[in-house]
Amino acid sequence: MSHISYSEIKNWGKCPFYHKLVHIDGLSLFEGNLYTAFGKAVHAACEKVAILNTDELQELFELNFIVETQLLEEPYDHKMSEAMVIEGKRILSCLKEETQDYFGDYEVLSVEERLYEDIDLIEGELSFKGYIDMVIKSGDEIHILDWKTSTKGWSNWKKSDALTKYQLLFYKHYYAQKHSVPLEKIKTHFGVLKRRSNSKKYIEFHEVTSNKEKIIESLNFLKKFMYNVNNKKFVKNRLSCTYCEFNETPHCDKK
Repeated sequence: MSHISYSEIKNWGKCPFYHKLVHIDGLSLFEGNLYTAFGKAVHAACEKVAILNTDELQELFELNFIVETQLLEEPYDHKMSEAMVIEGKRILSCLKEETQDYFGDYEVLSVEERLYEDIDLIEGELSFKGYIDMVIKSGDEIHILDWKTSTKGWSNWKKSDALTKYQLLFYKHYYAQKHSVPLEKIKTHFGVLKRRSNSKKYIEFHEVTSNKEKIIESLNFLKKFMYNVNNKKFVKNRLSCTYCEFNETPHCDKK
């Protein structure tokens, strides 16, 4: 193992045995669905928010969504896919305005910026690998932004979930390491893109507290992850069995 990613860490946090099946044994039963197709297509459009007009963003989304749905192997609901095209265009109709309102005058420094930085928490050569959706500069501050798609927005539990926040904390730490930027100059945000909204507000930005204490907390979690993986400790988290793709398969019987 030469590198690790946030998705791998998240899967370990969900269930260490699930992590083993996916990242060590190389198993996967999930082949994508309309929700993942929608997420990929709308992400591709969001990356171009600074250089395309609204009509172009919507067209790019629709083209990418068609391509993504054509790649799906399982039958899918065509009425739902048609509804998702409308929902995606609705999100993108207000993307430029909402981003401007939230960040003020800004400059896009990078999109899909690759991180591949050394991890020095334990012995051994290992790197953290990740891709930051968007890095923005506004005034003297740098903002790391990760887009997330959602049906109706995030619950209070989701907003406060530590494991979810660790993604941005890792990105901030290793972005600062890559560019030699002081941590206090960087802020972190999730941009939640809602397919449906009672308030007619389809984009919500959530700033994640990323002070020194929170960074240390996330790195301690990373260190715990590395220690357990290196020592082959893969305990099953039976609280995660209900929605697990391997539940009651030959790969993992919760009983």
